[in-house]
Amino acid sequence: MAKFHELTWLERSRLSQAANNPSPDFRWARPQGQHTRKLDRYANIQPWDNHRIKLQVPDGHMDYINASPIILTPSSHPTSDGRTAETREPDRYIAMQGPKKQSLDHTWRMIVEQLESPAVIVMLTETHEGYVEKCFPYFPRTKDDAPLEINERDEFGDGFRATVRCEGIEETPAGDAIELRKLVIRVHSRGGNGGQNDSPVSTPSPIDNHPNDEMRSPFTDKEDAGLPSALAEAEPRRAFDHGSFDSSPSPSSPRSSGDHNGLVGENEVEERVVWHFLYKKWPDFGVPKQADLESFFTLMRLSREKNAGPHNPRIVHCSAGVGRSGTFIALEHLIRELDAGVLEHYDERLATPPPLSAHSPSGSGTGNDGSSGGRSGNSSPATTKEEEGEDLIFSVVNQLREQRGSMVQAEVQYLFIYMVMRKLWRDKYSKYGTDGDEGQGEPAAKRLEVDPFVA
Repeated sequence: MAKFHELTWLERSRLSQAANNPSPDFRWARPQGQHTRKLDRYANIQPWDNHRIKLQVPDGHMDYINASPIILTPSSHPTSDGRTAETREPDRYIAMQGPKKQSLDHTWRMIVEQLESPAVIVMLTETHEGYVEKCFPYFPRTKDDAPLEINERDEFGDGFRATVRCEGIEETPAGDAIELRKLVIRVHSRGGNGGQNDSPVSTPSPIDNHPNDEMRSPFTDKEDAGLPSALAEAEPRRAFDHGSFDSSPSPSSPRSSGDHNGLVGENEVEERVVWHFLYKKWPDFGVPKQADLESFFTLMRLSREKNAGPHNPRIVHCSAGVGRSGTFIALEHLIRELDAGVLEHYDERLATPPPLSAHSPSGSGTGNDGSSGGRSGNSSPATTKEEEGEDLIFSVVNQLREQRGSMVQAEVQYLFIYMVMRKLWRDKYSKYGTDGDEGQGEPAAKRLEVDPFVA
């Protein structure tokens, strides 16, 4: 599919520029250091170094986790009830790799620092597929499991300690397609020991070096698709603050004011709820079957409803945190655009060519930094849909890849987005019919070249 290959070449351009520009401030710079080999599940799947979640740890300690803040802004076109982009909340996520054993403490620290209670994690992979570990079991699966102890060896050097327990599993309308757990994370006072004894644990905790853990994402042998992306905003501490990057905790965040890292202060204990969704109907590098679409839509709806609010990012992860994760994020954002009514006259807008970009005389919208719209390395993370041209799906996926490389990793996943949006768009605007006929007025961008549903 031509559009997918264009996305691939845009990403290769970013990576080529990163290889030729050693500056750590370069927009597409990649993380450097031995810690990436120890903490990354796949050697070729990383966040852009200047657009990644950075743990709020003391100077000199490792702040790295393979996770990227994602913000997708609403379309500039008005909704069916007259609202504009300025009055609508952007969609916020954190796209994360499936944690490894070595990154378990980093994962839960990020959850404490970045999310309010109740928080949501959407897990789109089983812990093992076949005999291959896709994600370390970083959470207790049942209420009978012992609580998970976080940072027992004080890796971060500031006494951060927490325990995670499973309070129970709730049924959902999706049946066995979704396992929904209510997890409770209890953040202990600094210097405490989870209530077991008051002596701080001072043993340093270097991450174990497991050379065999370094793998390449298998799909990347075909597409240089696993390597990441970066944004110009430098060192976001708390990555989300109502659409902008801010170094300070959100005023509404349930944090203690007595701790400079936004963690609980001395002699304080805090409990937070984390709703954990495990979706079991999505194969690696594939797409959900047509029969599973209803459970997939239920996953989207419930994960939004359980969240503290649209200002609170949801964590979405699979194994590498780019293929299934990117497809989920892109599709959910596009469905929300459709539900808001901004696509009602999409076919009419397609018939009107977009204005030429000032940075791209050909009107292709591709700048010399490998991004769309010719933006510079110091620009905003997400280019607007109008700058991208007429294909909204292409625009959204490219926005995602500018924030985390290889999002929507496989071509079949890209086609799946078109297929789902085509079906939902036709169902909503019934004048195009729902009986499988193309309908003369249906935009060409909605048509598929192949059927993404594979056995």
